[in-house]
Amino acid sequence: MTSHRMEYALDVHIIEIKTGRVAATVPIDLAEQNRIPSEPEFFATAWQCAVEDSNVDPARREDYSFRLVR
Repeated sequence: MTSHRMEYALDVHIIEIKTGRVAATVPIDLAEQNRIPSEPEFFATAWQCAVEDSNVDPARREDYSFRLVR
């Protein structure tokens, strides 16, 4: 069952543009979704999680890029 769920998981990497450092890795479990979100939705969700976990500066979103990792 675990391997089946892994097929439906993605990570969003939030990357500090200036340094190239991955500031946060946020897992997204698609098995919990009833549809596949758009990239902007993935990134908004990941950003909110990273802010809540204090991994990024919420006032500097433009200083980060996002990458989907399968």
